[in-house]
Amino acid sequence: MVVPSLSITSDFRKAFDLDPALIYLNSGTFSISPRMVLKAQIEYQKDFERNPTASLMEAWGRVWRIQKLLAEYFNTVPENLFLRPNVTAAMNDFISQIPLPRGTEIATTDLEYGAIVNICRARAEKDKFTLRTISVPASANHTDELVSHIVEQLNDRTALLMISHIMTGTGLILPLKELAAELRKRDIILAVDGAHGPGALPLDFNQLLDLDFYGGNLHKWFLGPKGTAFGWVNPRHHEALDPLYTGWTTYEPAPPAFRNFAPGSHFARKMLHSACQNFGPYFALEDSLRYWTEMGAASIYSELKRLQTQLESKIFAKTGWKSISPSDPALRGPLLTYVPPGLHVAEAGPLMENLRSQHGLQVAIPGIKGVPCLRLSPHIYNTDEELERAVTILASVFE
Repeated sequence: MVVPSLSITSDFRKAFDLDPALIYLNSGTFSISPRMVLKAQIEYQKDFERNPTASLMEAWGRVWRIQKLLAEYFNTVPENLFLRPNVTAAMNDFISQIPLPRGTEIATTDLEYGAIVNICRARAEKDKFTLRTISVPASANHTDELVSHIVEQLNDRTALLMISHIMTGTGLILPLKELAAELRKRDIILAVDGAHGPGALPLDFNQLLDLDFYGGNLHKWFLGPKGTAFGWVNPRHHEALDPLYTGWTTYEPAPPAFRNFAPGSHFARKMLHSACQNFGPYFALEDSLRYWTEMGAASIYSELKRLQTQLESKIFAKTGWKSISPSDPALRGPLLTYVPPGLHVAEAGPLMENLRSQHGLQVAIPGIKGVPCLRLSPHIYNTDEELERAVTILASVFE
């Protein structure tokens, strides 16, 4: 199927089908996909349904094409990647399966996403490892100090550190290249939860060769189809890492139906989910990549930064609130987080629902180190006028 070319325009909003009654400021959970991506996904599914049997046989070669396109975009080789429906699944594949010495320690931080921490906990309990939580300042503002603060808390028993690329609560960006280099010296495996990485900032795996593993979502900041994510595995772990799920391509030789997927790469084949599934979201990643290429990644990143700056300025002018997100641009992701006065844990869920149902404002209210916070994450489909209205709503609700 050929999707009509997108007309390049400075008005990003025109590329999206939006609810005019809703101000959507929660792209940190799910973004809204461009119209061209949604249409492509639907058309791919229609094409598939015309003959599902033949389509299944042809799907594996198309999935491999998608991995090659993703690899090119993120500057790696497709043999290092595997596709999953979300980053939690990708993180499971690595953390649950990577060989670790007996009696060692898995470390994570006090700013991590709970689901990924639970993967670490399950692995530690299964293999009788120690699971330890180290501290990361919610509002760190110096790269060197941040790396030193993390490394100093590790020890000779630490075998694996699981940490986020961009912290889900405050938007703190971890300096992965510097951190990975320090951990490589200490022979500590670094597994990165990149749920918020792709689409929020440039990602070049050729510059991160000290890294061991990276799991990334494509349905958040990257604006991709819902249910698309990937894992990147450093080649030094290809032989030792076995998949969490096994199937037709676990062992060589793979059946003839898979001859067009990853020819010559046993690792890529064994990591493939070689079962019946909905391929539409994966196929539509080609259209997501085309959207980013045509619109220009630099333009999208610039607009994300502009919207964040505008929103922060409007909130301060209206309420006097100061964000707890990092002030150093090198450490600040696209999330903007506040601790509004008088917000209590028990009120978080009802308040989020009230803002949506009564005021037409979608936000997130996560807990950060036990404290409920207001998290705002605008994307390129938001306008300055929407931000102004959102600030007025928030000021009235918290007055």
